[in-house]
Amino acid sequence: MIGKTIFAKLFISFALTVLVAGLVTGLILFSFSHRSIQGARESFHEQRNADMARAITSVGKAAYGIYENKDSEEFARYLHGINTSMMTELFLLVDGKSYPEGKVLPTDLNHVINSSLELGKLQLTEMNRLLFVASPLVSHDGNPYLIAGIHRIPPPPAPWQKGPPRDKKLPFHPFPGLDILIYTSVFLLIIGFVCYWLAHSFSLPIQKLRTTSRQIASGDLSARVATVKGQNQGELADLARDFNHMANRLEKLVEYQKRLLVDISHELRSPLARISLALELARQKGAENNSLMLDKVEKEVSRLNELIGRLLSLPSSKQGLENIEKTYFDLAVLVKEVVDDVSFEVEGTGKQVTIAGHLPEINFYGSREMIRQAVENILRNGVYYTAQGTSVEVSLCLQKSEENGLQKAVILVRDFGPGIPEEDLLLVFEPFYRVSVARERLQNDSGVGIGLAISNQVVQQHDGEISLMNADDGKGLIARIILPLPITYQ
Repeated sequence: MIGKTIFAKLFISFALTVLVAGLVTGLILFSFSHRSIQGARESFHEQRNADMARAITSVGKAAYGIYENKDSEEFARYLHGINTSMMTELFLLVDGKSYPEGKVLPTDLNHVINSSLELGKLQLTEMNRLLFVASPLVSHDGNPYLIAGIHRIPPPPAPWQKGPPRDKKLPFHPFPGLDILIYTSVFLLIIGFVCYWLAHSFSLPIQKLRTTSRQIASGDLSARVATVKGQNQGELADLARDFNHMANRLEKLVEYQKRLLVDISHELRSPLARISLALELARQKGAENNSLMLDKVEKEVSRLNELIGRLLSLPSSKQGLENIEKTYFDLAVLVKEVVDDVSFEVEGTGKQVTIAGHLPEINFYGSREMIRQAVENILRNGVYYTAQGTSVEVSLCLQKSEENGLQKAVILVRDFGPGIPEEDLLLVFEPFYRVSVARERLQNDSGVGIGLAISNQVVQQHDGEISLMNADDGKGLIARIILPLPITYQ
C-alpha cells in the first residue's frame, strides 16, 4: 500500500537519488583524493629517503673522523649508537676494506656501492622496507673513501591507530568501526529528514487537490483548495489556482442551470396561466365574448410557441456552423431589410428606426439567416427600451484591426432608453437574465430574455464579438457587433 501513495513514491525517489548521488560523488572524490594522496605519499617518500640519505652521509663523515683518529673502541660505540638511534647500519669503505671489519656487505648494498663508484655521486634505493645508501667522498687530506648504510624503514601505523603507536600503552579501542557506524547513521538520518520534508512539501498540495475534488464530487461545490502561506509560486500553486478557478466556474454553471430552470418554468407558466384564465372567463361570460377571449388565447399560444422555438434555437446556436448553409451576402442589404421590417412593426407606436449615414457594400461569408436573427434581436431590444418619441439609430461601417490590419465590419445600434448598469453589461447575454431580478415584469413585457443570448452565440460562431456600452451622454445604450471579413475581401 505504501508504494502506491505519491508521498511514498516521492520519498523513495528522493532518497534513492540522494544516496546514488552521494555514492557517485564519494567515489569520484575518493578517486581524486586517492590519486592526490598517492602522489603526495610518493613525493613524501622520495623526500624522506633523500633526507635520510643526507643524514647517513653526515653521520658517515663523523664516523670517518673517528676512524682517522685510530680509536677503534670509540668507532665501534659510535656505529652501535647510530644503529640503535637511527635504525641504520653504517659502513666505511677505505682503501678497499670495509669497516667494521668482519661484516659481509649485503648483495643489494654492493650493487648500490658499485653504482655510486661508477657515477661518482650519492646513490640510494629502497627494497623490502630497507633503504640502501652509498656516497663516495674525499677527506681533507685528499684520501677517497665511501660511506654506505642500510636504514630500516618502520611500518606505517594501522588505519584505526591515532597518535603514537600502541606500545605507548594508550587505551585500546574495542570497536574500531563504531565511529564509522555513528557517522553513517547520522548521515542517513539527515537524508531521511530532508527527503521526508521534500516529499511532504510536494505531495501536500496534491493531497489537498484530491480532498477538494472529492468534496466537489460529493456535492459540495463551495469546496476550494486552501493556499498555504508562502506557497504562492510554482507549478503546483498555479495548478491549485486553476483548480479553484475551475471550481468557481463549475459552481456558477450549476447555479446558472438551476436559475435557468426556474426562469424557464416561470416563462412557461405565465402564458399558460393567462390561457387558463382566458378560457375560464370565456366559459363565464358566454358565447358573445368568446371571440375576444379566443383572441387572447391565440396570442398567448403564439407567445408560448415563440418561447419554445427560441429555447430550441438556443442550444442549436452553440453547435457551430458545420451543418449550416454558408454563402456570400451583402451586409448592407441585410441591415436594410431588418430596419425596414422593424420600422413597419413600430409604426404608430411613437418610436422609429433610422439608418445613420451611408451603408457601404460589404460582402460577408456566413449564415445569412443567423446573422439576420442576431441583428434583428439587437434592434428589437433597442426598440423595446428606447423612450417614446425617440429613434433607434443603426449604422454600418468598415474598420481595420490594429492587431493584424485585417478589415472587419462593425454594426452599431444606438437607442435612447434607460441604459444598463455597468456591472450587468456582460451578464445580459446570459439566457433569461434580467437587469433587476427582483423587479416585477410589466404586463406588456413581450420579451422572453434570450434574444441577446442567441445574438451573442451567433456572432461568436462567426468569429466575431458583440458588446454593449452606455452612451457617453448617459442617454441610451450602444450595441456593437464586430464581424471579421473573409481573407478574399482584404
